[in-house]
Amino acid sequence: MNKKINNEFIENTYKTFKRELYEEECIGNLSEMYDSKAPYKARGTCAQGWSVSEVLRIFLIRKENKINK
Repeated sequence: MNKKINNEFIENTYKTFKRELYEEECIGNLSEMYDSKAPYKARGTCAQGWSVSEVLRIFLIRKENKINK
């Protein structure tokens, strides 16, 4: 894992996608794309594998960073 990823980026990504993954329309998944303006409505495929994998990778980096402190 890349330890050089900015902690602010990690926290923003976590806050942005935690609710989407656990509480929104397609639980456990992320949509293919989102609108660029609020309210950032999900569009396209509701379960996009590479979207989920990249966000989960960031979640793992966040967890590792908290363990190593």
